[in-house]
Formats: sequence, structure tokens, C-alpha cells
Amino acid sequence: MRIPPSSVIIVFAYWKGWKAMELDISKIKTAQGQTRSWTLEGTVPDTGEGTGRITFQGPVQVDLQVENLAGNLLLKGMARGRVRQNCDRCLEPYTEEFSVELEEVIYPESRPPGDELDFYRTYQGNFLDLDGIIQDAVVVANPITRLCSPQCRGICSRCGKNLNSGPCGCAEDVYNPRMEVLRKLLKEE
Repeated sequence: MRIPPSSVIIVFAYWKGWKAMELDISKIKTAQGQTRSWTLEGTVPDTGEGTGRITFQGPVQVDLQVENLAGNLLLKGMARGRVRQNCDRCLEPYTEEFSVELEEVIYPESRPPGDELDFYRTYQGNFLDLDGIIQDAVVVANPITRLCSPQCRGICSRCGKNLNSGPCGCAEDVYNPRMEVLRKLLKEE
């Protein structure tokens, strides 16, 4: 899968009401062997539903080093901020801080890598959109099971009440007639 050029993403970003976090690469893209550093702060759009929606809360701070490797740009750095997402046990939203490492090779659109790579990013023009890079790093660093706290009790499987706010009042032991044979075996032991 190929990421679209940053100019397409920027147009979409303005249409949605937010400004993309961009990096001016006009000087580094022509300076082979050179390294430049940036410190940026800006907003990042929410991730899609397929990743278990993650909403970025407030600005994201990014410290980046970009090195020109024969026209390919090697980005290394750190992104920090806050995200809001839903707990997988109790389904309630919660906010937490994140700090993720960024490391990505960006290829010029005119010289993409060979076919051995099926996922790569390209740049075109003088600006590089960082939103997708930051989103991907946060999604990958996010745990598979997202919990508001390690002690989260979840929801009642019968009535759906959030058990973190107290017991629900449902009967503890619900008799299931299909399990009668197993119950008899356990009593014999």
C-alpha cells in the first residue's frame, strides 16, 4: 500500500477543519549527507474506527532529526502528547499520556523503492505531512487490550452496568441447565 503524496493529505486536512502537522524539508531534501533537527508542536487528527478510535487531546510535541541519505529522508525522533480512547473492559473513555519513538524512511515520489517493499511513504514538494507517521506510531505502541486501569472490573455480562461504580444487583450464580452434567461430575470429586 502506498501513502498518497502529502499535498493530497493537506487538502483533506483543511477540509476537515484542522491543519496538518507539516515539516519544511526544502533545505534538507537537497543536502545529501546532512542532518537537521526540528522541534514542532501541533494537532494530529483522530485515527479511524478500524484501529479502535484514538482521539488526540491537545497539542502533540515532536522532536525530530532528519538525515538525507542519497535523497531518501531518514526521520528519527520522539512524539509526546495525550490520547483519549475507550477501555476494552468497561467501555468508558479515558485519557492517558503517550511517548512514542518515530523512525521512518521517506522516499522521493520520483524514486520510490523497488517492489520488495509493499508499504512505504513518499514525499513530494517542500513539505512533509507528519500526521500519518505519528498516528501509525501511536497505534503500533498502543496495547492490544486498552484498560482505563489495571483494576478495571468491566461490565456485567447480563445487565451491562459498569462494575467499577459498584455491584449491579444481578444474581451471582445463574443456573444453566446445560451444565448439569458437569455440575454432577464436580460434586462426585
